[in-house]
Amino acid sequence: MKNLYVEIIPALRLPKQFISFDYILPDEFKNNIRAGSIVFVPFSKKTTAGIVLKIKENTKIKNIKPIKDIINNFVLPEDIIKIIFWMKDNLDISLPLAAKTVLPDIPKKL
Repeated sequence: MKNLYVEIIPALRLPKQFISFDYILPDEFKNNIRAGSIVFVPFSKKTTAGIVLKIKENTKIKNIKPIKDIINNFVLPEDIIKIIFWMKDNLDISLPLAAKTVLPDIPKKL
């Protein structure tokens, strides 16, 4: 079966040129994930929370890593995603920083 990928906004303080990153969507999460889902992804040498922007069939990225976990039964409303993009556009901050600002602190182990 062909891999699916997810485009994620990591909830981190990053420079403005960083917007989103692609990750492999493991089979175990395929039925529980959609735009607005909160996931945990490897980023640099740590694991961080992120917001799923979209699920896609292709990526141009090489050496891509899989998402590690998903917070089941919780999806950010579309209005919150719109607020994150509004913050990026109007407050002159990066999309990941806007996501970090909107998301509550999420424990690594649920």
